[in-house]
Amino acid sequence: IMQSNPLVSVILLTYNRAEYFKQALESVYAQTYKNIELIIIDHGSNPIYTTELIGKTPPFSLSGFYIMQDAGGIGYSRNKGIEYAKGEFISVLDDDCLYFPNRIERCVEAFENGIDVVHHDTRAINAQGIDMGKMMFGRFLDFNHELLKKRNYIDGNEILFRNSPMIRFDESLKTMEDWELIMKLYMQGKRFKYLKEELLKYRLHPNRQCNIVSPIDDNKSFMIIKDRYGL
Repeated sequence: IMQSNPLVSVILLTYNRAEYFKQALESVYAQTYKNIELIIIDHGSNPIYTTELIGKTPPFSLSGFYIMQDAGGIGYSRNKGIEYAKGEFISVLDDDCLYFPNRIERCVEAFENGIDVVHHDTRAINAQGIDMGKMMFGRFLDFNHELLKKRNYIDGNEILFRNSPMIRFDESLKTMEDWELIMKLYMQGKRFKYLKEELLKYRLHPNRQCNIVSPIDDNKSFMIIKDRYGL
């Protein structure tokens, strides 16, 4: 049974992007839903950036601020955040994405008896934060497992899920760790609910991980997920 005002743990990952980080952080503090635990993970920035990042952190009470140096990758850093999390629900946020102010409130409201994962639509913005007049990842009527088996149409920043020891990102994958997690959730019998609302801003810029990852790593991750889940 869900509490009336459950704690939501937001795991904010950052890496050498101070200005983007500041905007992402401000989008968390602008949430209409207030029972939020914020865990910030720096997954391997240079020391100068870390100092600047701490200096730019607004004077709010944070649940935790964990500096991850020499981290093993995005999956590893996200899992560290989940380990620290005390919330009933988990939400991960990359520093180049932004929440709409009502994002967490709307997701929490969508949880009903038996619902384990809520996901939603996303708006594309450019490197300067200007709306690009299009949606990311497509709009659908409901959770679509057949499409999910073909490609990852749900981004990890779009989901809010129940905290569980059984839910972790695959740290061996250098890319597509979002897809693997969502497939895992589905195969574990988790129930999904889709909100037909734009609640996230996804920043398109040259330094996104998906733009700099090796095609070899991309293909390797794809084959691992395909074989693991019989796709």
